[in-house]
Amino acid sequence: MAIREKIRKLQKENKGCAILYKKLKPSMILVNLLMEAEIGFSAQVKIPFGEDPILGVFCLLIEDDLNSSEKSVEYQKLLIRSYLYLLKADVAKVDLANEILRFKSEREFYGLFQSYFNFLYRLGVRNSNFENNLSYLKSLIGSKGSSSSDIYKIIKDQKESSYSMEFEFGENTSLVKIMSAHASKGLQFDNVILGGIFTNDRSLPMTSFVGKMPFSFKWVDSIYGKNKFKTPHYIWEEILTKNKEFSENKRLFYVACTRAENGLYWVDINWGDNKRTSVGANSWSSALSKWCDDQTLIDIKQTAFDVSELYEESFLQYLENRPPLFHIDTLGTKIVKSSSQLSMLGEISVTKLASITGCPRMFYFENICKISEEEINFIAKDSHAAPSSEFDEEELSSKSFDSNRLVSSAQRGSDIHLYLSDQIVSNFEIQDDRFPALNPVVEKLKSVGDKFRLVSEKQIKFELFGYMISGIPDLILQPLSEDEPFEIWDFKTGGYSESKITPYYFQLVTYAYAQFKELGKSADIKCKLVIYFVDENRIVDYSVSREDVEKYLMDQIQKISAPQIKNLELCTQCKFNVICDK
Repeated sequence: MAIREKIRKLQKENKGCAILYKKLKPSMILVNLLMEAEIGFSAQVKIPFGEDPILGVFCLLIEDDLNSSEKSVEYQKLLIRSYLYLLKADVAKVDLANEILRFKSEREFYGLFQSYFNFLYRLGVRNSNFENNLSYLKSLIGSKGSSSSDIYKIIKDQKESSYSMEFEFGENTSLVKIMSAHASKGLQFDNVILGGIFTNDRSLPMTSFVGKMPFSFKWVDSIYGKNKFKTPHYIWEEILTKNKEFSENKRLFYVACTRAENGLYWVDINWGDNKRTSVGANSWSSALSKWCDDQTLIDIKQTAFDVSELYEESFLQYLENRPPLFHIDTLGTKIVKSSSQLSMLGEISVTKLASITGCPRMFYFENICKISEEEINFIAKDSHAAPSSEFDEEELSSKSFDSNRLVSSAQRGSDIHLYLSDQIVSNFEIQDDRFPALNPVVEKLKSVGDKFRLVSEKQIKFELFGYMISGIPDLILQPLSEDEPFEIWDFKTGGYSESKITPYYFQLVTYAYAQFKELGKSADIKCKLVIYFVDENRIVDYSVSREDVEKYLMDQIQKISAPQIKNLELCTQCKFNVICDK
């Protein structure tokens, strides 16, 4: 408290200061006092893993694997809701029971770390301290797999271990800085206050049976013996360690004192008749006392400060039961609601994304797990099961544009798209009678040329609810007059069937979404979607609004995060059926 009052006096004089400690743990008392007094500061703080809210919520989720109680979910909901409340979340709008169940479901498909990351994202938890807590979890899960018991035990064992972070509070944070003497090396401050000077000589004794030096260990005279004996090398290592720590203590003391440019301050306590014997001979306070006794070295100004009134019983009780720091400040953890989905993919094409309409489980294997054809064949061979044969989406038509040879459906599709694109780009000036079956399509496009600008096979990239999408629409008809609906066409070979319409429709709706965003069309403007089956000269069209497009795509995109859903009607045709239920 005396340090806090000195900081106040320096601030009134518009002077900055740094409070330097040998170790940061005692600084937490000062941090709490400054926050209580609403004094702005920046501090290098040590946060124990056991007090980190992100790790606390994670432990509650995996703790359920070790809890057989029927009310375990209720227990989780209660404590996680308490965490969210302290993080300033609107807990009334959070369906925690559903989110907990979804975490458990996703864990089977995405792994423990990614599922927890998804859980935080859906709750709106954003964390600026990723490098310390989430990366710690990622490395821990990577080494221990999905074993909840092993991970939980390690986290609990290491709850007193800490990580360092830069913590800021209030305004004018640059005027008051709290840090370790080691971190202050090379820096200079107008004023320096030395903190924790009465107890910073303490060091942990050697307790291990085996030291670091050769022949350094403890031993007992029998397997039942309780008396432990030290080897001479063990004793020598204790002495050497103690001397090294004393040398390091002196070095840090020198560094802390020499950071001050104008003023160096510390608190000297007058114990009265009852001298406090716990002040160590190697503490900074002992060195300062010897320094002050030699008046030839320095002129020291002393200011008496009565702190007896500050030591109230309530404050002492507060120190004994100090709450974790995140009860007062969120430690860089924020609640930010977002309308976008968490991206589980890199950039993906519209064609591949359209497969989500068929079977979310198949999409998961192909685009998230990226299981190759070779891997499927290897698994099928090993399990003595034959993978399902693939089928062409555009079947071979009886009509052939080349009477001398029969080409595959894929090649026919490419030839048709290339020919139509060339005709559009050349403003239909190409004279080519090799494709008479396409004449109705060409005439149809000619008839709309005076009302629309025709954009053929132009690659586009756009963001869709957090996913980066790329694709090449066959044809976009952009109206020449404002407030007119635009059109998106897709040319298909082969015969019409209901089973093909759904993925085709998805692709057109996705392109419509990109056009609505690019052109800034208002909500009341309609878009016409056209699927043209060129072999049959058949048109299937739809009229959709921007609201229709966004609602449809939102429903479909959510299937990316639902690999537990299977379309059983496609199982006989799916190449992943050999691993789907394993």
